[in-house]
Amino acid sequence: MAAIARRYRFGAVLLAAACASAGQDPRFAAALRTVCNMPEVHSAKNVEVVTTTAPVMHLAALRQLLDPSPLTVKDVETLTAVEAQLSGDTPLVIPSRLGCHWRTRASREPYSDALRIEISKIVPAGAASNPEPGVFVRISAGGRPGADIYWLPLVPDAAPIRMDVSDG
Repeated sequence: MAAIARRYRFGAVLLAAACASAGQDPRFAAALRTVCNMPEVHSAKNVEVVTTTAPVMHLAALRQLLDPSPLTVKDVETLTAVEAQLSGDTPLVIPSRLGCHWRTRASREPYSDALRIEISKIVPAGAASNPEPGVFVRISAGGRPGADIYWLPLVPDAAPIRMDVSDG
């Protein structure tokens, strides 16, 4: 059992090192591993992951999820400013050792027949009353509207939180 644990830790270290050497935050690999293990993703036969970050557009919804007090005009202005700071695409390096059988896709366009996964840039802790940094994960039928949106805190053993938002 100890040998298995050592191999797992070694694999995690290699994965983090591969991401860091590619100039990418190793927390993306952890997020991808969590997404890979989600039942709807793990059981799908045709999965693609977009290799650039998705826009961050749900900070107000995240703030309402974590802090249900009414949003003020100042809150909305602050959240909008953070979303603007997090705009723009960032390339993602998709590690091959995650155990997921998915294809990579360079662009969100056009639609496809695959289950599509898109991950946002890392949202810093405190940006929307979130106690830890995290990413938004969009899972859709080939990039079409009507996706499921999840908040994934970037802490060990965090579970994705399905958000009650609409993207189309």
